Amino acid sequence: MVMQAMRTGKASIALKYVLFSLLMLAMIGLVFSDIGGFFRGGVSGSDVANVGNKTISLASFDKSARRALSRMNIPPQQAYQMGIMDQILGNEIRGSILAQASASHGIQIGRAEIAKQIDAMISPMVTEGTDKKTVLNQILASQGFTENEFVGAINNEVSARLLSAAIQNGYLGASEKLADDLYLYQNEERSIEYINFPHAKFDLKKEPLENDLKTLYEALKEKYASEETRTIRVGLINQDSIKSSIEISDEKVRKAYDDDIASYQVPEQRVLEQAVAKTQDDAEKIHTLVKDGSSLKAAASKVTKDSKTFIDAQPFQKDGMLEQIKTPVFEAKKGDLLPPIESQLGWHVIKITDIKTPETKSFESVKDQIKKDMLDLELGDLKLDLIGRLEDMVAAGNSLDEISKDIQMDISEFKDISSKGAMESRKHPLDVFGDDASVVTQTAFELFEGDISQVIEFKDGRMALVSLTGIKPKSYKPYDDVKAELKARWSDEQKRMDNRKYLLELLTTSGVESRSLKDIAASAKLKVKSLERLTRKSPEKADPITPSSLNQIFETQPKDMIAVDTTDGVAIVSVTASKLPDIKKADKKALEEIKLTNIKNAQQEAMGLYLENLSKNYKVSINKSILERAYGSQEQQP
Repeated sequence: MVMQAMRTGKASIALKYVLFSLLMLAMIGLVFSDIGGFFRGGVSGSDVANVGNKTISLASFDKSARRALSRMNIPPQQAYQMGIMDQILGNEIRGSILAQASASHGIQIGRAEIAKQIDAMISPMVTEGTDKKTVLNQILASQGFTENEFVGAINNEVSARLLSAAIQNGYLGASEKLADDLYLYQNEERSIEYINFPHAKFDLKKEPLENDLKTLYEALKEKYASEETRTIRVGLINQDSIKSSIEISDEKVRKAYDDDIASYQVPEQRVLEQAVAKTQDDAEKIHTLVKDGSSLKAAASKVTKDSKTFIDAQPFQKDGMLEQIKTPVFEAKKGDLLPPIESQLGWHVIKITDIKTPETKSFESVKDQIKKDMLDLELGDLKLDLIGRLEDMVAAGNSLDEISKDIQMDISEFKDISSKGAMESRKHPLDVFGDDASVVTQTAFELFEGDISQVIEFKDGRMALVSLTGIKPKSYKPYDDVKAELKARWSDEQKRMDNRKYLLELLTTSGVESRSLKDIAASAKLKVKSLERLTRKSPEKADPITPSSLNQIFETQPKDMIAVDTTDGVAIVSVTASKLPDIKKADKKALEEIKLTNIKNAQQEAMGLYLENLSKNYKVSINKSILERAYGSQEQQP
């Protein structure tokens, strides 16, 4: 599938969404400080940034940025103006810092573990008619990655995740006092009395002028807009007819195996069970329990009270292990239990469960996969040839109907498609394309009327051309058609404004005259109502008091009167009682959840401080001028 990497355009847009989410797994969770801290000076040449002893070229950054922006359907120039480019660059910089820090600590990921990570990532994308190898090849081709580049990206991501876990797991625990205080804060109870002044019952003091309504119409004009829609035709080409013309002989398969025999050689591996403890003392306890007959898993769980400290049996090659443990592991014998070994990840207690000698995979065991890979490559070549023919015909000005006379395709028409596409309603014509409906919609709104798109590829291997045959422009309901609605909206808003003004004047006067809530209610001919045992966590029990008003009530001194919003008006409220719960009778589960939240927040803060400190060791410089030239000086794209 390498030849597909030569192509540009909208092909395999759905795969771009997937790949970006994969490669950003580590970055997203590790961004805890503002990008502004990284802007420390200029960078010469064509590099966007220098990070320690590494550089981020404009080409590589642009590729990463466009992957990110394809998910949001935002052009690069607009993203630059919105500050999104800064955020993406911040992620790239932090990723580079973590990768360099991981390497300096000797963190290395074995090939087996990387393969396991990639397998877990691509398995959800496998559909009927495809397999994992095909999906991986499609990802590599659509993004222009080589296998080595992709494996390197995964290696960096896993290394960064291990380093992150080591830093965050170093946090000792949550403050009992802080958890108690937060529990008391969250579970404080208050009772109130209030008088509600509904907007609807307030008399309107004036009628709207024509100019008032026209001004409101202009302010609300988008509410009365009918969105632009497009009519498209989609020509679908199924790859099954292409695949049926391919034949791969057994002789070709055998030759491919013999020519690439080195790739089927598996070096010696050690199969390990291990527990990684935070302290040497815990590691020693685990080691003793195992020597006394306990399993490593049971011993780790008993000592650390955390099942995640145990790592089940996995095969490792020597060149993929941490520096501190690879020598003793490969000097040990099957069944050996190694004494605790310290690394940057903690204290390891390791048991050698098996030793796998070097071997070469037999032809019989791999021939089916080799044949399939060869079929995929042949299919890719044929698809590339077909894509070239299709795009040449489009460039020559042929219509879909003319193209279909030479290349078999199924053509369907879809009318009145909005930019929201299949997200606009539960049932939509583009639903026939499943997850690829958004690709079709995006493509339709990138075309000018009469244009035909480049070839786009769907997840199931089908290829398509999209032709834009008609545009219904955005329009607005005339002022006269919505005048009655505008008048009702204006009147409602005027009542709200007048009611609030009246209430504030009443509250001010009552404070000066020391009038009680009952006195105010009597003069306004309204009733005093009450609500008991309100808490911050249960705003639904405070109806008609709104959630934001509830927060105001919990910030008010008892007996004071304040004005707040209600669901249908405004109210004067007085707090009649305030009570804190008995911490000795606190809900243990709720307290534990508060502690866990505190720990997570502290871990994130620790990681943020670690990244900030690393950025001092790995000097960062950013070339602002090249970013401005690349993204800031061009016209906004539609």
